[in-house]
Amino acid sequence: MKKIVASLVAVAGLVGIQQVAVAGGHCNLETLHGTYLWSGQDLTSGGEAGWEYYDGEGNVVGSSGGQAYAGTYTVKGCIATVTITSGASAGEVDVNYLSPSGENFVWSSTGQGGTEYRVARENLVSAK
Repeated sequence: MKKIVASLVAVAGLVGIQQVAVAGGHCNLETLHGTYLWSGQDLTSGGEAGWEYYDGEGNVVGSSGGQAYAGTYTVKGCIATVTITSGASAGEVDVNYLSPSGENFVWSSTGQGGTEYRVARENLVSAK
């Protein structure tokens, strides 16, 4: 029950940020630039945490649970699409709803089969 309530709260927050991201629209690849720490709720197995580094040019590297991964991202209207291309998470696609400042964002993730299974919030801890 606690897991379901936490998931619903996270999704409600995600919907609110999504509306701001769509309305704002003043973001580009450079909006995501720096190291972000995150923690999230995996809807199938519980919580998890990690870090990601976005280079401001469309590339991302990160680690979750000691597993490294890398990928690419695009940005349109303060919504970033992140595609993980290597590592244990290869094939995963994340949708990031960005704050125009790039200081934080929330995201949802779909696994290789296309099922949404995770929501999280990331915060910038160091720029460049």
